[in-house]
Formats: sequence, structure tokens, C-alpha cells
Amino acid sequence: MRGHSSLFVVSILLLTNCDYIPKDDKHPEVPFFEDIIQDRSIFEPIAMIDPAARDSHQLFFLKNGKYLSVKESMEEVPGNGEDGVKNDTEHLNVRTVQINDLNNRSFFRGIVKTNHYSPIIVDRNANLYLDGNFYGSPDYKLTKKLKLINITDSLSARIEKETSTNTDSLSKIHLSIMENKFQFKQKKGEDHIIQNDNMILFRNTDIIVDALQKQTAFDEFDESILMEYRNDNRAFPSSYYYYYYNIGKIKFKYFDGKSGTTNPTKIEYSGQTYLCHPKFGIYRIIKK
Repeated sequence: MRGHSSLFVVSILLLTNCDYIPKDDKHPEVPFFEDIIQDRSIFEPIAMIDPAARDSHQLFFLKNGKYLSVKESMEEVPGNGEDGVKNDTEHLNVRTVQINDLNNRSFFRGIVKTNHYSPIIVDRNANLYLDGNFYGSPDYKLTKKLKLINITDSLSARIEKETSTNTDSLSKIHLSIMENKFQFKQKKGEDHIIQNDNMILFRNTDIIVDALQKQTAFDEFDESILMEYRNDNRAFPSSYYYYYYNIGKIKFKYFDGKSGTTNPTKIEYSGQTYLCHPKFGIYRIIKK
């Protein structure tokens, strides 16, 4: 009972603070983000994402004025039968990778189908590594082939063979062994390096983009307000807000309980302003 009483007391304390009480929309006359983004006199689509699509689609605005598009889906491949025995169906991860500029001229398109870990990496200079190939910016022609050396995977394999439970010590020893073997030295903060035609990866991530263009928040013409709580299958309810943004004289509101907790961001590039959102895409703002 003590636990339930404590939770009740905390809930009362939270709700008695006016900042934690859901409120009414302060600007019902202002359109929602999902509606105003359809206005082609304000927003020109550069690369659109269908928010209802089941397959994953991610966009990354790069420092060189191009954008990386990654679409992911699954494909079933029948197993090869031996002596009339049918093997289980194999599932392949299919990635369609494209690099276009902001006028939608295509510079690269590749499709990778694989059943093993195959990261997509864009380094600080906007060069692309994909499926063992290295494509150089700005034209993304094949420059060279690189062998993937995954430090995390090889460390996991080593730990499985060891009886010691001191994984921190094993990690340091393993890294030292790999540094000697492949002739590299990891610097603080590095997630990958290229050494002697090897792509040496220090962390397992499907997509690594180190050449992102800087993104900033839109101006807010009024303070955000709490709109609702939801349980979301968590110990404590999640809170969701209305955010009131403006682009010059144009105003809109964003509800993170509907379109996701990653709010739209603004990018300034080559004298133009762009809006980016992970569920809707990239838009050029043509009227303020």
C-alpha cells in the first residue's frame, strides 16, 4: 500500500501545479503543421515522405547541399531445396539508397539486398560508403573498395570465448590487438576510420551520417502548452504539447502527440530556407 500511496501523493502534487494541467488551444485560428505544409505557395517539396507508409524512409540533408535518401523494406527469398527438401524462406533487408541535390538532380542510386549487417556511412566530407564500396563526393563515382572491419562484432565474438566477466578490460585488450593488426589508432569520438583499404567501424549503427547540415528550431510566437497525457504503456504517463511556430508572418502549430516528438527544424543553405521533418520530408520555404 505504501507504494500506491506515494504514487498518489506525487500525482496530486504534479496536478496541483498549474504547469502540469492540460490546457485549451491558445490559438485555434492558427493552422496545424500537417495542413499548412500542403500549401504549395509556401512550401515547395524537395523530397517527400508518406507518413502513412509502412516501409522505413529516412532523409538526411548533407553539408554539400545534397540529401541522402534511404528506403528500407523486406523481401522474401525461397530457400534452395536439396534432395526435394524445401528450406525455410530467407528474409533480405532491401535498401534503396539515393543522393540527389536540392533541385532533384540524381548523383547516386544503389540497391543493396542482404541478410547481414551492412552499414551506410557518410563521412565528414560527405563521401559515401555502401556495401563495401566507397563513393567520393561530389560526383559519387566509385573510388575504391573497402573491407569492413567491425570492432564491435569481433569484440563480441572474443567475449563469448572468454571466461572473464571484466568486459571493460577485455574491450581495451581487444582494441589494442585490433589497432596493432590493422595499423590504426582510434581517436576519441571517432565512430569509423579508413585505413589500408579497410573501413574500420567502432559502433554498430545501420546509418551513420557525419556530414549533416546544421538544423535549428523555428521561432516560437507563443509559449508551448501541455495538451494531454497518455499512458503509452509506461509507468508514468507521457506529456504532449502544442508548439506555436512562425516563419516570418506565417504561423502554424505543431502537436507532438500526433506527428511525432521530433519537431520540424529549419535549415539555411545558400540563401534559401528549408523545413525538415523525419515523417514528412524536406521542403523549400518560398514565402515568409
